[in-house]
Amino acid sequence: MWKGLAALTIPSGKEPYRIRVPEVEHEKIVQVSRGIDFVLFNEVNTTQQASILRELQEHQQKEGIEQFVLSHEEGLLLKDAAAAVNVAYDPGTPEEEEKRTFNFSDLEAKASPEAISLRDWYVSVGM
Repeated sequence: MWKGLAALTIPSGKEPYRIRVPEVEHEKIVQVSRGIDFVLFNEVNTTQQASILRELQEHQQKEGIEQFVLSHEEGLLLKDAAAAVNVAYDPGTPEEEEKRTFNFSDLEAKASPEAISLRDWYVSVGM
């Protein structure tokens, strides 16, 4: 749901066939969507893991970052989104930023060899 919402929303004034939202709201949706990838990674199948790895690798390369951090408000939204599929997530207090910090390398370390191979294949064929 969050991935679809991230794809459908666009900052105000852009493409007419998408839902226009303020930039700050769009960014919040995108951040929570990325957080869901991390929180639910172990709950999805190998194909979905490979897609998540490919998408996050693209984001990592585009942005030149090794991790991303959710605000406390975004963490609370992520907690509710995860609870909707019976997965626990604790965003911590506003001061506990480490609970809302997601490292790309941590996710890759959790991935099965099959998911990594499939991710590499996706990249090689331009998916």
